[in-house]
Amino acid sequence: LYETSGPGSCVKIMLRRNVSNSDGFDVANSSLPWKWDPVWESEKENVAWSSRIFAPPLQPREYTTQHIRLEFNMSGNHEFYGLDAVQLVAVFSCHACAEGKFKTLPGPGACVQCAPGKYSKATAASKDVCLSCPMDTYSAENNSMCLACPLNTSSPASSSTIHNCLCNSGYTGKGGWGLFVGAGTVSCSGSCQANCDSSGSTEGT
Repeated sequence: LYETSGPGSCVKIMLRRNVSNSDGFDVANSSLPWKWDPVWESEKENVAWSSRIFAPPLQPREYTTQHIRLEFNMSGNHEFYGLDAVQLVAVFSCHACAEGKFKTLPGPGACVQCAPGKYSKATAASKDVCLSCPMDTYSAENNSMCLACPLNTSSPASSSTIHNCLCNSGYTGKGGWGLFVGAGTVSCSGSCQANCDSSGSTEGT
């Protein structure tokens, strides 16, 4: 900020960010598909009347914008504020690809997530180092690990969801997983169980 009169009156800097439902923002009930995102905020300063170049430390953001909003506090001695120019300089920093991701080409492109049913514990991976999840597991949502199937269920290798975990032979259930009804069993509520009666109870069996 190239402040010429009343320096110290700027108390908040915001960037306009386009948003979506995935950001937790109710776009359907909003008249605007964007919001003001604060990147710096402070109390009003008591600065001498001399002009200055003020460069506050902005919080980093990983999106682009063409709109900036400044808020001022004109109370106190500084009832007039002079601003010659505003310069916003984007500084790009490189971050390591997280577990479950990789990036093979240089440049600003995004990291690529492992394919469903695969995982990787490596960070900053420069090639596809993703491995298939073994039998009786499935890949986590962020592909950083494989999660074990629930009790009495199994899954083939490279499974990508808990719904690939099926009740073992001799077990059945009405939980959130696929069912494999073995001989001599009936449906039970909850997780996979064996030898259940029609009420969902294992008593007396």
